[in-house]
Amino acid sequence: MIARGLERRVELRCSLPPDQLGEALARVSAVAESFSLVSKLSAGGIVTRVLRAPETELPFFGRVGPDRFDVAAVPRGRAQTPYQPILRGRVEASGEGSRVLLELRPHTDARTFGAVFLGFGVLLGALGLFRIAADPVVGGLALLFAGAFACFPQLRAVHGFHLSCEQSVQLLLDNVPELA
Repeated sequence: MIARGLERRVELRCSLPPDQLGEALARVSAVAESFSLVSKLSAGGIVTRVLRAPETELPFFGRVGPDRFDVAAVPRGRAQTPYQPILRGRVEASGEGSRVLLELRPHTDARTFGAVFLGFGVLLGALGLFRIAADPVVGGLALLFAGAFACFPQLRAVHGFHLSCEQSVQLLLDNVPELA
């Protein structure tokens, strides 16, 4: 797996030919023509935006075609994150089976708001630098919080995305055992 920011690429092998792999994926995926976000209350009491999934007992939803698929894991319980990946796969024939090239990315409207927090961090950092000569403790705390404001949103997004990628790929492997 190659991870970079909020994007990940995974290559899988499958013992099934492409058409049978498409059928296997279709059996575990509820049909959805598009992906959209919905606001939900998280376990911590914070409103967050997550993928809107159809009512289904199936583990995935999205579109499955003969040589391409766009699916996402149905968000359940604590696994809900605004950075949940959409698995965009391309299926190619490879010997007796298939090769699956997955590209995982969050929904295009999933925002980290990093620029807003970076702006507040810069302002707080400037105030901290201004204040550090008169009161080192207050100035130092302001600089500490400025760093947290500047870094936390992006770190949270990357961590949530990578954790959700691992869970989504494992769910795919669990539900289509011919994949490896």
